[in-house]
Amino acid sequence: MSKTKEELAPHIDEIKKALKEEVKPHEIETELETFVNTYGISLPEAKRAVIKKFGGDPRVLSPKRTYTVNDLRTGLFRVDIQGRVLTLSKRTYERDGQERVLFSGILADETGKIEFTAWDDYGLEEGKAYRFSNSYTKQWRGRTQLNLGNNTTVTSLSDDALPPVEEIQQDALMNIDRLIQMGGAPGVKVEGFIVGIRNGSGLVFRCPECNRVLQKKSCMIHGNVEGKPDLRIKGIVDDGYGALYLIAGREVTESVLDHDLDQCLKIASERMDPSSIQDMLEERLMSRYVSVSGNVFTDDYGTTMLVNALNHESRDVKDEANEMLEAVEG
Repeated sequence: MSKTKEELAPHIDEIKKALKEEVKPHEIETELETFVNTYGISLPEAKRAVIKKFGGDPRVLSPKRTYTVNDLRTGLFRVDIQGRVLTLSKRTYERDGQERVLFSGILADETGKIEFTAWDDYGLEEGKAYRFSNSYTKQWRGRTQLNLGNNTTVTSLSDDALPPVEEIQQDALMNIDRLIQMGGAPGVKVEGFIVGIRNGSGLVFRCPECNRVLQKKSCMIHGNVEGKPDLRIKGIVDDGYGALYLIAGREVTESVLDHDLDQCLKIASERMDPSSIQDMLEERLMSRYVSVSGNVFTDDYGTTMLVNALNHESRDVKDEANEMLEAVEG
């Protein structure tokens, strides 16, 4: 629907305030009217387009909002968030012939954890609580990341503003659909049913040079080699909101099987079938309700958790469903 000059007037003022360079109101009006009335672009998008055309930053139109970690997604601007710095590291890099320092780490609140990057030294300390104003999010290696830029201000908070480190560093329970939206997150927990154990689980043999899993006793890089044995789980968990790939290493796999690597080698030898270990995993995990914790990332193959803990204790889902029905029915 076309907009009159009277309807566009307050938006012209807003655009003018957002521009650092002096631009005449009639020039802004002409461009805005063209975008909205000629091209049919929505008013919010048109305002951003006009600001960008005159060399301004359209992000200034984004309203500031206080977020929790669980609220964050890629592409947010003017983010106001408070959290406790769990880890902090720095590295140097060169830009425009000058050596600069980049800070990075993990920020946490009661709802979860997120990786962050700081392009200035804000004097952050591990374990301390802060409020970050005017930060923004972007995608880095498939995950949503919080960025502290030139316009970000950092304020120290009292220690009781957030739960203590011991509590807040615990893996936060998250729905899989939320993890997929975020592209992953560090230190999270998911609960759901194992709906698949993928081929390549159980007893595998790795290249002693590059650690790749061998295919028919051959490494794609180093050819035929004497493989070293290992255990792993490649599975799929579904929590009713989405599905997540799982990759668990030897320690977690031994825990699930209640057998160590040597015992698994002996079982496979006695049965003359290395795939028997995968069969054991399927018997113990398929259709079972589990709690898994680890780091989640997204790549070309989907969203995956590198599992560091897996709890598959028996659970009577039928009894729990009856309890829920009784509670709902009063």
